[in-house]
Parts: sequence; C-alpha cells; structure tokens
Amino acid sequence: MDKKSKTLLIILVIMTVASVGYTFYKTMIKQDFEVVNIEPLTDEDISEDTFEDASEAEME
Repeated sequence: MDKKSKTLLIILVIMTVASVGYTFYKTMIKQDFEVVNIEPLTDEDISEDTFEDASEAEME
C-alpha cells in the first residue's frame, strides 16, 4: 500500500468515526425530551373530552 492510499484510508476512517460519534452524541446524549403534563385530571377536563367525543359522533 503506497503512502497516498494509506493517508486516504486514514482520513476516511477518521471521518467515519467522527460522523458516527457526532450522530450518537446528538441522538443519545443530547435528546430533546418531551414535557408531559402530570397534573391529575379534574371533572372539568373529563367533561370537555366527553363533549368532544359526542360532537365527533354527531358529525358522522
């Protein structure tokens, strides 16, 4: 293997490792977590859901 081929191979390997490392960091380490509402449901919330379901049934 001549010097130019070896240099090209080393550069490609370094770029591949860097790309995989950056993708791993972006997806696994720095995740965008979804904020979830953990407040308990009230009677008002339940009645609104029931009303929405009833209005959807009337449309069909």
